[in-house]
Order: sequence, then C-alpha cells, then structure tokens
Amino acid sequence: MTQLLEKYSKEVEVLKEEVKDMLVLDDIGAETMVLIDALERLGVSYLFQKEIEELLENMFPKFEEYSHVFHDNLFMVSLHFRVFRQHGYDLSSDAFERFTDSNGEFKETISNDVMGMLSLYEATFLKTHGEDILDKAFCFTKTGLESFKPQYLSSNLAEQVTHALYQPLQRGIPRVEARHYISVYEKDASRNEKLLRLAKIDFNQVQMLHKEELCHISR
Repeated sequence: MTQLLEKYSKEVEVLKEEVKDMLVLDDIGAETMVLIDALERLGVSYLFQKEIEELLENMFPKFEEYSHVFHDNLFMVSLHFRVFRQHGYDLSSDAFERFTDSNGEFKETISNDVMGMLSLYEATFLKTHGEDILDKAFCFTKTGLESFKPQYLSSNLAEQVTHALYQPLQRGIPRVEARHYISVYEKDASRNEKLLRLAKIDFNQVQMLHKEELCHISR
C-alpha cells in the first residue's frame, strides 16, 4: 500500500502543475468558470484553493463586462451565480430577470433547456430571504425537471437530473457527491482527461489513507 500511495502522490504532483497552468488569471471567462466548477464537483478544488480564489476575485467585478457573451445562456448565468455565491460573492439574483416575461414569470421557452434548467435548479439552493425570483425559479425548475421523460434524454443527463432531484448538490456530503460526479464526468464527451485522472487518483488516495488510519486504530 505504501508504494502505491507514493506512486499516487508523485502523479498527483505532476497533474497538479498541469491543471494549475489551466487556471490562468489572464484567461477570464465562461470556460474558466466551467473549469472551477469541475474541480469543485470532482472534489479536488482544495488542491488549487489559492488559484481559484484569485480567479474569482478578478472575475466577480468583471462579470457584467464579460457576461454579455453568454447573456441568454441559462446554464452559464446559473453556473456563475452558484459558484460566486458558494464563495461568498453576492451576485444579484436580478441576473435571472432576463429569463422572465413581462409578468415576472419564467419564460416557457427555457423549459426545454435541460442543462440550463438543471443549473438554475442547483443555483436556487443558494437563495437568501426575500429573493422571490429564486423562489419562483425553484418551483419552475423542479416541476420542469420532474416532467422530463428519461427515455428522451441521454443516459448521463437523465442520471444527473434524477440525482439532483433526489440529492441537490448543496445538501449533499462533498466526498459522496464527488464520487458520484466522477462517474458522471467520466461519461461526458467534453471531459478533461487530466482532471478526471487527478480526481480518481485523489479519491483513491484518500480512501487508502482512511483505511490505513482505521488499521492503526483497530490495532
């Protein structure tokens, strides 16, 4: 076990440096937020805490400036809202008004955007008291996601929707959620192989360390 742990540790160090190169301060935008979210959901963001905090600190004041690129992209707006709030940045829920009609109700046209609806649903769990638009968003997305027929979605997307309705991200145990997301990310055609490898090694390494600790305690 010791040899395997040493092998894992060396590979983790190499992968860490390669991933750090992806987290570049000059490259601020939608893809950067997708990368940060993937690191967090895969359970390896703690390895890049300083880099992530520096990026978010730079991104938050510039959100209005660069968000015009994905102005009508429900997935991206919801993703930014969730990640910023997870890190204590108070991005206004007014960002979702662009997806509502003149009566303040969410437009039916977005109900077919499964990834967008899923992203908004997860974002609603970071609402604060009095944010009516997020109360409406929760009801709208929950009803919408429950109405999707699994047979009409890809198996990976259907699994994500089912899991989110059963166990929303914000209410899950991080390590358990990471294990689940590794299996989801593995099936994603747009996955980053280095991130996936890092997540798997890190998860196995932590599991092995826990087993080692239990052996010592039992003795």
